[in-house]
Amino acid sequence: WVPEKFEDYVYMTQWFQAEVVKVAMEAHRRAKPYCMGTLYWQINDCWPAISWSSVDYYGKWKALQYYTRRAYIPILASPYIDNEGNIVVKVVSDRAECFNGVLESIVMEFDGKVIAEQTMNCSLDANGAENIVKIDGKDLKGNRFLLVRLRENGKTICENTFFSRYANDYEYGKPSINIETVQIPDGVELTLTSDRLARGFYLFSDNDEDFFEDNYIDLVPGREYKLKVRTKTTAEEFKTTIKYQTL
Repeated sequence: WVPEKFEDYVYMTQWFQAEVVKVAMEAHRRAKPYCMGTLYWQINDCWPAISWSSVDYYGKWKALQYYTRRAYIPILASPYIDNEGNIVVKVVSDRAECFNGVLESIVMEFDGKVIAEQTMNCSLDANGAENIVKIDGKDLKGNRFLLVRLRENGKTICENTFFSRYANDYEYGKPSINIETVQIPDGVELTLTSDRLARGFYLFSDNDEDFFEDNYIDLVPGREYKLKVRTKTTAEEFKTTIKYQTL
């Protein structure tokens, strides 16, 4: 599918680049100790240009920059497909001390129906990497995806989504998204909800100076997302200018 509108084409190039580089980043981290990290090209631009940078000349974040921050968190839960077609969730730690937490894995349909769910204790040595959960690949047939959450002391420290097929192999449907705004110091806090999966959810506004704390996320049905925006406009004004795109 090639978008006809220029705005949609730009959105798709940003999202697709971020998805592709994410695959490499996570694979390299899962391979420790054989591979101990990744440097990607490139972070920023020295002049205005159409390029593969993750931050543009004006300092605005592209999709890749948000994805990079999530892929490089100190402790990552990363699903992958093994040689037998199973989905394996590996947890990778870059901490210099042991880690103890809980890993949740949820197979879900795009409308929010839970197909399968597992909760496993997770213990890693310093700088450790371990396979924690194995899921039958057949469980992800049709319009289904895997949501993994890693918790430490009751707090979510990592959340990741995994799709076993190419993005254009799915029927996403049109999500109904609700956005609430509340005034906070230095900006606005958004509360986001969706009735079905909204993959690649991208927020933007009419004001180029607004900075979104997070962006290009997968809105999972049944979950409430809190997101802060640094802006000079009031919460009421901001609500009239906010826009979004999804896959």
